[in-house]
Amino acid sequence: MVSLKDGRPQVPAWVNATIGQANRAGWMAGEILQGNLRHAEAFVRLLGSPAPGGAGAPGYGPLGPGGEFPAHALTHPADDRVPCSFEGGPAVGVVAAAAYLEVLENRRLGDLIQYGSLAKRAAGFVKERFASMEAIKHAVAGHHRGEVGRGEVERMLGGDGQEGEPLDLPPTWGLLPSTLGPSGPPPAPSACKLWVDCVDELVEAASSYKPAASCPDEEKIGSITPAAVCEGAEDVVLEIRPRPGETFSGTGICNVLLQRGLNYRKRLEILDASSASVRVRLDKAEKSGCIGFRAGKSQSSSANHAFLGHCFRMGNMVATPVLELLKGNSSLARIQCTGKNRFSVVGDPVLLSVGAQGPGGGSAPGVDFDAYLLEEACKDVELQWSFGFSDPSVSPEDHIVVRIESEQGEVLIDNLANEGTWTTNATNDRTYVIRARSGTAESTCGDTPATVRVERENRLHLALPSTLRTGDTHDLTVEASCPSPLDRMLSFSTSDPARLEVRNQAQLPAGDKTLSVPITAKGDACGQVTVTVSAPEHLPATGAVEVYDRPSITQVSPTQVRACDGFEVQVLGSCFAPGNTDVLLVSASGTTVWLDVTETEADQVRATGSDVEPGAWRLVVRSRGLESDPVTIQALPVTPTIASFFAWPYPQYEAVDVGWDVRDAASVLVEKDGAEMYQEDLGPCGGDHSDLQSGFISPPTTYTLKAFPVGGGAPVVEQRTVEAWSTKKVKILNSSGKPLVLWKIAGAYADSQDIPQSSSKSDLDHDEEIEVSLGDASLWTLIAIDKDEATAQGYDPDGNAIEVNNLRQWEAVFHGSDEGEVVVVTIL
Repeated sequence: MVSLKDGRPQVPAWVNATIGQANRAGWMAGEILQGNLRHAEAFVRLLGSPAPGGAGAPGYGPLGPGGEFPAHALTHPADDRVPCSFEGGPAVGVVAAAAYLEVLENRRLGDLIQYGSLAKRAAGFVKERFASMEAIKHAVAGHHRGEVGRGEVERMLGGDGQEGEPLDLPPTWGLLPSTLGPSGPPPAPSACKLWVDCVDELVEAASSYKPAASCPDEEKIGSITPAAVCEGAEDVVLEIRPRPGETFSGTGICNVLLQRGLNYRKRLEILDASSASVRVRLDKAEKSGCIGFRAGKSQSSSANHAFLGHCFRMGNMVATPVLELLKGNSSLARIQCTGKNRFSVVGDPVLLSVGAQGPGGGSAPGVDFDAYLLEEACKDVELQWSFGFSDPSVSPEDHIVVRIESEQGEVLIDNLANEGTWTTNATNDRTYVIRARSGTAESTCGDTPATVRVERENRLHLALPSTLRTGDTHDLTVEASCPSPLDRMLSFSTSDPARLEVRNQAQLPAGDKTLSVPITAKGDACGQVTVTVSAPEHLPATGAVEVYDRPSITQVSPTQVRACDGFEVQVLGSCFAPGNTDVLLVSASGTTVWLDVTETEADQVRATGSDVEPGAWRLVVRSRGLESDPVTIQALPVTPTIASFFAWPYPQYEAVDVGWDVRDAASVLVEKDGAEMYQEDLGPCGGDHSDLQSGFISPPTTYTLKAFPVGGGAPVVEQRTVEAWSTKKVKILNSSGKPLVLWKIAGAYADSQDIPQSSSKSDLDHDEEIEVSLGDASLWTLIAIDKDEATAQGYDPDGNAIEVNNLRQWEAVFHGSDEGEVVVVTIL
């Protein structure tokens, strides 16, 4: 037996997943069987079949590689679940809804396809995806027609001794009473019912069902004449002939039927019949369909209607739609719908779309026309159309012919397809009538016109150079939409005649559409000049020419910059072409520096540069290959600065540290008593430099630092002298009442751990005085350590006790001064 948790059977996870998927599909099926077709397209696509309405219809997409539903297909809440609440209703609903939807599709298309084919596909889907239901059914003996109880489920699912997960199913999914009817809450945990036999029963009924017919199989239709007639035709006589080499037999007991799907059947009057032909009369042609023989009486199907009804009731589903299909009185004709026995009723053509397309764009709706387009004269315009029938089973390609007429009825082109295009090129406004005629081989059935209005306007096009230098001449070309029928005078003008010269008028000869005239740039100004050309009965055309000459400079800011530093200059003037202008600096020696142009307008340029050597530079602007007159700017040398310079002596070692920090220098020279000690060249634009040099000396010694400026000139100089060695004395009296150890440390240390253990030390008892000598100009630190307390805490007063701050009785930092100075200190 399987264990229970919270009253729920513990089952493997695959059972929950399987039943959950069945419930999701079943929920959609149940909605369909109750008349809610909102989910029909998604449901059929869910089964892996094309959805009614075409492949583009919205749906949930195909199943995943493992048969799982798409993640976005359906979602359901994760709480409020009840155990073991699955019935056979979902599986039955999947098959039944599939069959029902195909019947609806057959009616729409007017075909006689057996719906059992889709029922088989649905059944295959159920058996493949929900194989666990089959396993459960076959594992329970004696329950081939009824419920599978909770006990059997527990024995089957718990027989391997492995504990799984609770059998959790959401009540909001599946064909359950709480979802599909007012019959009460979901079943109690003990009512675990699996009505799986209903699937087999419904599949058997759907797939084995055949429409009643008693005519012999060999009596199949070969041809129908005429195969198409106009809608509304009365007393139409049709002749049915067998296929070549075959004959009709047994027609006396058969009716002749015009059938369109399952919802329309019309019996035709048999005028005479023989083995070679059957002639029938159709009183009025209303619908297309298939013509064939139907048996004189109906036969019943093999469906077990009582048991199917029981299955539907257990699933709380509406049984009527499917059961009605399987009733014995649903006699259908056994007709193979091919091109040879289809009968078409041809109505009036239906306009699906009409339009026009030209170089300037597409058509727009017109007030009095089906389509309207404004386009240039003598340009190609493509007329577009599409016609069909309201009855989708009638082929528009076979029964519609299109012709295009003028507004006065002149036929421009005939025998065009029901949809297509036609190109026209006209000079003046025209209205086109696109007329679709439907018909058969014997007669014309209907006539549907569509009108397109194309208005034409004559335009002028102007081609001229984009730029023209002062003093140059170039041709401009005018092109009209159409060749001129007679001599036509063109008029020319410019927005600034002082800078661009063109003749006032020129004649376009009859039969020509293009004309060229010269234009000449004048004056010393730069800028854009607009040219306009016009002619009677034409739209004017305009164009622009950039008239230019050598660039000129009126102002440069600044005129002085720091040498060897970054700078920006603004140049004001004229004739600067964006994208085609450079700024250069040229020195007296011929060195050229190209600046980076950051902004260019017709009257100003901004540019940046750096590392220009000191001196006078000529600034010029080049634009369009022409160069301006130069303007002089000065690159001023930079004076170096000495940020720091020191000579730090160490008398105890007879040594010294010499250090410096110099800014903006071309070179640095350090001398010791007049002789070169260190020299560094920092390049033509110089830079910053700092260093530290150490050495032994015998004072007095003088150090000199010289920082030379960029571009030459006198250096900036500073000196430091180290005088003769001298000392100072510190007298220390211990009045602390405790013995001390006095440390004499060369230098000052921020971190006590860095103090050299080799520093000199002296014992200093209570009331004892000691004199300490310190080297002049050297930094010294004196620290007194509590000797007894250090020993008590486990530290060495002559060693690591120096690192413990609370053991220090006293400390001070001293710097040397003049010979003979004495400092007296009392340690309290």
